Amino acid sequence: MTGPRWSDPGLHLAPSGMGPGQLGPFDAGTSVAVCRLAPGASKADLLRAVADALALPGWFGHNWDALLDALCDLGRPAVLIIDGAAHLEEGAATTLVEVAASAVYRMGRTATPLSVVLTEAGATEP
Repeated sequence: MTGPRWSDPGLHLAPSGMGPGQLGPFDAGTSVAVCRLAPGASKADLLRAVADALALPGWFGHNWDALLDALCDLGRPAVLIIDGAAHLEEGAATTLVEVAASAVYRMGRTATPLSVVLTEAGATEP
């Protein structure tokens, strides 16, 4: 049996102990962005980390609607790895899953699929 293909469109939860470096290889032409969260990460920390990882423009709104729009407007097949998702405050984690699932669903019907992978460890790899 083979493991999951992390670049397949969808919202994926990596097994405990698996970090970003263990998730590849990814399909050619797929953009891979990793944001790392430290313990106690807030919504603001998450949105800042995602904006940095995806090199979003300075006018990115740093709110949930802006995140959804940004994920749906990447213009290329993409994998967003959120390393340390388990560190998020509960409310932020719940909303992140909702936003990511919505973006994945929307992009699954396009030529630019999106994969969001959540890992639990966070801030352990350079």
